[in-house]
Amino acid sequence: MRSETYEWRTFGCPEIEKEVLLLQPYADRAEHDHYLVVPKRPDINIKERAYELKIKRMIGRCQSGIELWEDSTFDYPIEARMLDGSFPAGEAHSLEELRDLCMGRTIDVYKERHMRLYNHCGFEFDRIWIAGNEYTSICIESDSKERILETIEDFCIGYVPMSYSSFLLGIS
Repeated sequence: MRSETYEWRTFGCPEIEKEVLLLQPYADRAEHDHYLVVPKRPDINIKERAYELKIKRMIGRCQSGIELWEDSTFDYPIEARMLDGSFPAGEAHSLEELRDLCMGRTIDVYKERHMRLYNHCGFEFDRIWIAGNEYTSICIESDSKERILETIEDFCIGYVPMSYSSFLLGIS
């Protein structure tokens, strides 16, 4: 990661104090403020490049699920399973279906075929966690260069009270 591309800032929120890395492409667009957040939590290993993404713009509220920017279709289904692996939660062919699967559940979402997502700077993210709230989370892992979504924005969620979207990134 090139340090000159970013600017360190401090961002405070009621839930947790964070140090924030603001993505420059959106620096002058208040309606699209995207932050890479390094959480002050002992369970996050910074050496493993674990970061969190904070979407400042409120695009919706959801108490037991995930609000999405828009519906995006996947080339093939995403399978969602309960975190304990007890039984499949179902399949999703789009983000809208994925949100419906996650309502009020804590599940592990993965693809049998791997994928790679890109953000606006062109970085590649190998592992992504999205937490809708304390009960809902999504995990997608990838190790290929297949580009399914045009930008990371298509996969972002809105601000949820008492929560934030959380991305564990593997930046190439």
